[in-house]
Amino acid sequence: MHPLDSGELSFDANSIVDFVKTARLPLLDRLFESRALVSDFVVNELAAASIEWKQAQVVVLKAESELQLFEDIRRNNPPLGAGEVGAITVASLRRAGLITNDRQARRAASELGIPVSGSLAILRYAVEVGTLTGEEAVRLLSEMIVAGAWLSEELVDSFRRDVLKRQ
Repeated sequence: MHPLDSGELSFDANSIVDFVKTARLPLLDRLFESRALVSDFVVNELAAASIEWKQAQVVVLKAESELQLFEDIRRNNPPLGAGEVGAITVASLRRAGLITNDRQARRAASELGIPVSGSLAILRYAVEVGTLTGEEAVRLLSEMIVAGAWLSEELVDSFRRDVLKRQ
């Protein structure tokens, strides 16, 4: 079973933006219908960029214990912004996976035992479940890079080889 097959997923803004900038937010809706979560902190980051993801469930962190967990994660990971900390907090509280491309957020989540994936994993998953062909996924990745996503050439090459051999 693929890690993205079941359960809820808490999204950080950076991964959502990859799909918004390429006009592919509906792909996330299709793949993760009723399983996508965003913290209120991520919603605020997206709103500042005039982005709204209507299909995602917004999780407002308001209980004292939720805000304490948020502050604990923030204190232990000072480089992270409120959106990243909010996404990790929601993932921890809901026992969900985390979707982020931020290296420090990935490390912080892993230390908490939270499964982590990013935009590349979503594209790979879309190929595995037949939503995209390998060629479509490679093309979409290229569009993401042109739109500002940064990935090492090694990761991009590995991704291309992997999804194109699945054909």
